[in-house]
Amino acid sequence: MKIRSTVLTAVAVAALLAGCASVVTGSGTTSRSGGPSGSSTSPDFPSASAAPPSGEPRTPSASSSAAPPSASSGPTAGSDFTCPSIVYRFAHLTFNCITTGLQARTTDKVWPLKETKSVEPNWAMEMGAGHWGPAAGQSLASITQTVRTRMINDTAYGPSPKVETTGGANTTVAGVRAYVLKSTFTINPAYATKNHIKVKLEKSWIVAMQVGPNDISLWYTSLPDLVSNLWASVPTAMASIHVI
Repeated sequence: MKIRSTVLTAVAVAALLAGCASVVTGSGTTSRSGGPSGSSTSPDFPSASAAPPSGEPRTPSASSSAAPPSASSGPTAGSDFTCPSIVYRFAHLTFNCITTGLQARTTDKVWPLKETKSVEPNWAMEMGAGHWGPAAGQSLASITQTVRTRMINDTAYGPSPKVETTGGANTTVAGVRAYVLKSTFTINPAYATKNHIKVKLEKSWIVAMQVGPNDISLWYTSLPDLVSNLWASVPTAMASIHVI
């Protein structure tokens, strides 16, 4: 996915994770208002209400990938977003990082937590998670497709990528009911040439899990062809997910 710059402070991290009403259309900086009650069904996915950005790639600032600290109260209480093992208590999930060198971001417009690593100056591999909350009549499959659409609308894969659904199945992950959506994105060649991007395609896996009665959390990873060696590691990474 393309890289966007963000300046992040420890205070901003706590405020952003505490929020649950904001914009949800992809990668980048966001501001959130309000906050979850702390109950198990309070979502931390922001709302889908922003216009998509310009689509121009941005190089990260020196502080854009600083890992957020654990907090003593609120949604981050007891969480640890530092690899190799992520503890995300508000989403009721723990999972292992798919590789070394990932750094946490909590300012994305789609994913409350993203672990990213640059693969070239304007592109990064990613994994992350979030707490969706009540299904509100949506199936697990529909929720994964909704999140994928938000990522596309925010030009996470650049403008006008070709999208192919390569798999979708109801299954069990971490011992709970789940749905896995697999996709392949072909990057717009004109956009890639203009912005000197070597990535040609990227594969993603989005998993929606029922972590409690009418309570949904999600996990994902998105891996460009420059790290295609990691594609075979996705089942192992998915197997590391536990509900807490």
